[in-house]
Amino acid sequence: ALSHVADLCEATFFPPGEVVVRPSWRPQRMLCLRSGVMELALTSPLGERQVCRSSGAPPRAPPPMRGNRSTNAEALGEGDLLFHRHLLLPCRERSGCLCTCATFCEVMTL
Repeated sequence: ALSHVADLCEATFFPPGEVVVRPSWRPQRMLCLRSGVMELALTSPLGERQVCRSSGAPPRAPPPMRGNRSTNAEALGEGDLLFHRHLLLPCRERSGCLCTCATFCEVMTL
């Protein structure tokens, strides 16, 4: 699963200044993880989660599989840090896959 980390790092978000997480969230801005911890959670048919990490950190309980609401969304430019907290990153590879950035994301493409 971690062989696809480069693909999983790509995610999309709303344009600068808009709320980042909404009900029925469908992001529209392309970002890429540059540093921090990348977690890949595979949901089994029984609803159990298996967590892998690209950082090699020791196992711990997976974070909630949801994006955090932002009350202070900032305008973003290339190279800006986005958030210091967990974000849900959609995965295009398989329907049961969730990718979470647990520390920093950096804007790469606009």
